[in-house]
Amino acid sequence: MSRYTSKMIIFNFLPIASGGALQNALSFLETLRGYPEIAEQCVAVLPGKSKLHDACRSIPLEHIEIGEGRAARLAFELSCRQVFRRGQTCFTLFGPPMIWSGGYMINVNGCAYSNLFYPEIPFWNHLSLIPRSVKELIDIYRRSVTSIADYWIFETEILARRAVELCGFPAERVGVVEMAPSALVTPNNVIPERKTEYSSRISSKKFKILLLCGAHPNKRLHLLPPIADELRRCNAPDFSFVLTVPPDVPYTRSVLGDFAARKLSQHVYNIGTVRSEHCASLIDTCNALAIFSRLESFSNNFVEAWRMDRPLVATDADWARAACGDGAVYVNPVDARATAAVLAKLMTDHNLRKRLTERGRAKLAYYNTPNMKLEDYLRHIEKAHHLGLLSKRERSVIRWPSRRERQRAIDVTLDGRGR
Repeated sequence: MSRYTSKMIIFNFLPIASGGALQNALSFLETLRGYPEIAEQCVAVLPGKSKLHDACRSIPLEHIEIGEGRAARLAFELSCRQVFRRGQTCFTLFGPPMIWSGGYMINVNGCAYSNLFYPEIPFWNHLSLIPRSVKELIDIYRRSVTSIADYWIFETEILARRAVELCGFPAERVGVVEMAPSALVTPNNVIPERKTEYSSRISSKKFKILLLCGAHPNKRLHLLPPIADELRRCNAPDFSFVLTVPPDVPYTRSVLGDFAARKLSQHVYNIGTVRSEHCASLIDTCNALAIFSRLESFSNNFVEAWRMDRPLVATDADWARAACGDGAVYVNPVDARATAAVLAKLMTDHNLRKRLTERGRAKLAYYNTPNMKLEDYLRHIEKAHHLGLLSKRERSVIRWPSRRERQRAIDVTLDGRGR
């Protein structure tokens, strides 16, 4: 019998590779360091050569580090029943449960696939036929693997409610753990040398608007060049959009190419991918944070802007308003002229910036601290353990909207916007 069968909780980090998910996982582990009695009862499963390995060693937290790549992950997931015992509780922070664990382990799933619960949003319509079809096939797979969990944890009440009311998830097996600022993103973690380096690379005279995200069309960075064009036309103060995207991917080249074609390259600066421990230093270098995503389950940018006392600009959508309330100013990034007007006012109106940071700080008080967030996760994991495996009868109630229903919802939404 494996020595891991005695562990109370399995932390499954196999789906986590980079970006916000990695930052959340590192923050989770950094907070777990203060709970050694819990860590002793747990084991983590990690992808090969992950930053999570060093974090586990420093706690210490017993962990299994598998090989690199999808093949190694698939091989482990298919053999998980030889490693763990029936009825153990497995918590997957983000991403799907292990493939062969359904009906064997009690799966607690941190669910952040927000587009699955918004059928009215044409999430992949910006893609041509073949890439869109591939993404839709991946979503079919995600619906399938999400359904094998026994308990689901969402980041917002609005997503949890949609899961229950729209998709029939059993209400007693759906929980919410509100986000907290990463334990790595605080004013105390600003590294002076790193901040100096960032400041030297971006003109200190510019008003710097940070979009802290990866190179994904959902982040809608491609809307920045027309917004910059409108800002130039309205004689806004000197400004720069600061990006954190890998320079050598097609989406980045397309966005930066559009800035260049409009002769606006002086208004964008790409830092490149930023390590989690350097995020606080970069945020502290900039004047405001913006998130123009079409859809998110939640964004670390919200709470991190508030924690670092930076005004926040967000997409005008229900998911953002539910999370931010009056702690942000809202824009429709598709409307370049109106968005530019809001940004120009933010740049010139000191009182507006002050109000936003004060409201953000107040809003932050209603959110979890990293410790509270970890304890909430542990409470839900314990509840899931006591509820046990979801019965076939209960699972049969889960029903995802059909392709026809999703298309009908999209058509209604587009008609409401006047197409």
